[in-house]
Amino acid sequence: MSEALTRALEEALTLVVMLSAPPVLAVMATGVVMGFLQSATRVEDRAIGMAPKILAATCALALSAGWIGDQLVRFTGAMLAALPHVGRA
Repeated sequence: MSEALTRALEEALTLVVMLSAPPVLAVMATGVVMGFLQSATRVEDRAIGMAPKILAATCALALSAGWIGDQLVRFTGAMLAALPHVGRA
């Protein structure tokens, strides 16, 4: 496997982690808060915690959509620019 391809795959995986971070972190934080609230009120219904998590993920995606789009356009442009050089020695 060429060094350029390895670097592109590494950058793609890093980008996936970075772009998934905002909704994942929002859902995790919401889950912790809902867990504390449910344990404090002794509510044991799991369905109650889902609506705030979905709302948190939606809000996080809405707030970070511009940044996510910019990153995806930048990466796609770099990959398309490098495409003619793939396979050349």
